[in-house]
Amino acid sequence: MNKLFMALSKLQSLKSNLPKNLVVSAKYVEEYNNAIDNILSIEHDDLLEKEKIGQQEIYSPVIAAFGNERVLDEPSIRRDFLLMKIDTILGYFTLKLQPSEIKKSFGFKIEKGK
Repeated sequence: MNKLFMALSKLQSLKSNLPKNLVVSAKYVEEYNNAIDNILSIEHDDLLEKEKIGQQEIYSPVIAAFGNERVLDEPSIRRDFLLMKIDTILGYFTLKLQPSEIKKSFGFKIEKGK
């Protein structure tokens, strides 16, 4: 269980410390995917496997162009996409690791008499 908690803590730390730019370095994707691999080593789940970020999501933004010549920045990913992936995993385990009473109250509540 400690390995799971460490991987989830890594994701929370990654989320809290991402640069505020529109795009962030692909090195953060490597950290994210490593955390997912650690989780998968404990608990294999096809849904979790699908949350890994593939190379198709990583690109090298053009920072300058001179005719046909392009100057590319380091491989990057959109920050909002990475945050969405992190939130998906953290949300999944928040629900999964909660006592069943809390799980039952997740969602909409209908108050009687209104």
